Amino acid sequence: MLGPDIVPAITDTAEACTDAVLTMYSALTHARSPKVDAILKALDVALTTIDTDTAKYIAEQTEIGLGDTQARQIWRRLMTMQNYRFKSEFAEMLRAEGRAEGRAEGRAEGEARGEARSVLMILQDRGIPVAEPIRERIMACADRTLLESWLLRSLKVTTAEELFDGDV
Repeated sequence: MLGPDIVPAITDTAEACTDAVLTMYSALTHARSPKVDAILKALDVALTTIDTDTAKYIAEQTEIGLGDTQARQIWRRLMTMQNYRFKSEFAEMLRAEGRAEGRAEGRAEGEARGEARSVLMILQDRGIPVAEPIRERIMACADRTLLESWLLRSLKVTTAEELFDGDV
């Protein structure tokens, strides 16, 4: 049985480059060790010294083997920081998910800004003055539910301050 007492913590990149598979096992068995960061960095370097197919396989097995640990997050960060030739399918999937999340966040942020602008435009159109701190508060809001509430209130209020009546 492999365990931290049997498998050495390989933190030296030169040693890691001589046996990438053993370095992978080192990372897996020491996943909860304070040395795991150094082990994963050594493995990262070692993967650049072997053939692409083997490197992809080891990268993928490392990802899976680290399970739900902080070490997996370190590994994912290493795998997504640079455009490695051996990037695993899982790492590619993570990058794609990150891009999709970024696009979704950007859309949501844009929609929130649009609603905030609408609140201000309605108030302006109704001739209701809006002080700069209130304008900033409205534009800084990213809560779509709150913005929708303000949008509806902007149709009825007599002062800009009334928008915030009832907000928690």
